[in-house]
This record gives sequence, structure tokens and C-alpha cells, in this order.
Amino acid sequence: MTTSEVLPSPTLGLGGVSTPPALSLPVIMLIEDHDDISQLLTLIFTQAGYVVRHFATATEALNALRHPMYAGEDWSDVILTDLGLPGAKEPTDYIKELRLYAKDIPIIVNSAYTDLVTERDLLSAGADITLNKNGNVDVLKSAVRQAVMHGRRAFLNNQPVY
Repeated sequence: MTTSEVLPSPTLGLGGVSTPPALSLPVIMLIEDHDDISQLLTLIFTQAGYVVRHFATATEALNALRHPMYAGEDWSDVILTDLGLPGAKEPTDYIKELRLYAKDIPIIVNSAYTDLVTERDLLSAGADITLNKNGNVDVLKSAVRQAVMHGRRAFLNNQPVY
């Protein structure tokens, strides 16, 4: 895991951290296994005023969501995830598991591997919106901004709220 903050590792213990840090900036949980893309998205979003917590595998992200220190805490405003990650199940099962631990956090899927059938299945599994990773970064920034401002209701019927 690479992150701008030190998060406890469920396998290594809390490392002296007893409570989640108080944050005033919106927080993105970025789940992306490609270093170049994660670095670019981290740069884009930190420059836009967000805190980015990066996880390189589905296992790391799910372990963080399951960790009792963060259970029930609003320590992330939006989840931005790729598909086909190390440690991930089938895409719909992965999204269902994210949703299990992040009931009220908007989930934005940003992947190069979506088509209309996959998109429908991902939305049914609990994703709030799916975007093409090769698309316009301004669309991604807008989706994140809407998720932070309006929560999951920002994407009712897969239509952004403006």
C-alpha cells in the first residue's frame, strides 16, 4: 500500500496509531495496481484538494475496509477502483464485497475493461458509476466531485447530479 498517510496493517498491528486521523479535506480511496496511473491520479486529485489513500491490491483495500479501527468510520468519501486487480475476485463479486464494507460510500469503477454488459452487472453489484479509464480526466474529476458533494445519490440511475 502506498498512501499519503500511514494506515494500520491488519497483519502487522496498529503501529502506534490508535484512532483514524481527523481530516478536513475530502478523501479518495484509490484502488489501482498500475503505478503510473496511481501516481498520475494521486497527483491530479491532491492538486485538486483531496487526500488520496492508495491501495495497490484488492486484498489491501478490503483489509483496510474490514479493519475494526475503521469500521463505521467515515474515513473515505469515495472509492475509486480499477478492475482486474491482484487479489480481486470476479469483478461483480469484488464490487459486492466492497459494497458490503462500504455501504454508504460511493464506488466509482474506472477501468479499461468495461462494456455495456459488464457495466450493467457492476451497477447491479453495487457500483455507483462506471467510467472508461481511457476517457477524459475531467469526467473522472467531475464524478469524484459529485460523489463527495452528494454521496451515493449523485448517481441515481447512473446519471450525475449537477
